[in-house]
Amino acid sequence: MLYVTTESEEKTYTAQATLTQTIAEDGGLFIPMALPRYADRELVELMKLPYWERVSRVLGRFFPVSLDGWFLSRILPEPEIQEVGHKSAIASLWEPVGGSYQNTVEILCKQMDCERTEPWSWPSVAVGVAVLFGLYGTLCQRGWIHLGQNLNLAMGAGEFTLPIASWYAGRLGLPLGSVVCVCNENSKLWDLFHRGEVRLDDTVIHTELPLFDVSVPQNLRRLIAHTLGKEALVRYDLAQSRRRSFFLSEHETAHLRQGFYISVAGAGRAQTLAAGLYETEHCVLSPYTALVYGGLMDYRSLGGEGAPTLILGEESPKRL
Repeated sequence: MLYVTTESEEKTYTAQATLTQTIAEDGGLFIPMALPRYADRELVELMKLPYWERVSRVLGRFFPVSLDGWFLSRILPEPEIQEVGHKSAIASLWEPVGGSYQNTVEILCKQMDCERTEPWSWPSVAVGVAVLFGLYGTLCQRGWIHLGQNLNLAMGAGEFTLPIASWYAGRLGLPLGSVVCVCNENSKLWDLFHRGEVRLDDTVIHTELPLFDVSVPQNLRRLIAHTLGKEALVRYDLAQSRRRSFFLSEHETAHLRQGFYISVAGAGRAQTLAAGLYETEHCVLSPYTALVYGGLMDYRSLGGEGAPTLILGEESPKRL
């Protein structure tokens, strides 16, 4: 697969370049030059494989690597999936020793001889895409959903790594419905996705959930580049350099948020939500995952779809 950047399509880069650089020479983030969709028959065969074999096959689409799914299963456990509430389940994406999904990303990147694991690096995004294919297949094999059925996702917004991974996964042919991105009061995403206006400054009020304390995520640039194009990204860069407001037309706003819903859940709700879930579902969650669950419930209370939803848990409750 060849890559260009969010800044320019004039120069192409190899997959190897994305493994050694986070930012390209022109200052942009790497994005795929093209996203070939899985054919229906390919998707059927992919979903028959064991979890880590699915993950390795998808990563093989992005990078010139041939990971051994059996070996990965020896060094990383398959994520646990626990049903909770109505048509909802939580996937525990964290690596047991480190207790964080970021540890999982770093282990997989190490197997690809990757030097860059920042949340906005392309390998980090690609791992997210592969993990989503892996999880979808597991849910199909368990009979929780059937192949071809749209699966909703709920996740923390953070640096927008898993949300943009969801966008790429959908373009590759993974049947996804709504993607609910939950942020705390620090994020500017709600303003941009729902009002088409956002002030681009770095003002952050630190909370007990630092992974959510992101004002304007880096990976937002990828979504703008893909959905709105170069001209919108130039306007975005100019507003950000001057710490001013960035505006979108109604048409641009609708196009940007297609498939996404941004839910704001105050960080102070996390402990209450975690305690309530333990009492009603006997489910122990980290404050991060509890907040994502709360954001999903807010989305559903506003008339959001009641379709099967997988909540992505990135932090172990033991870690916090």
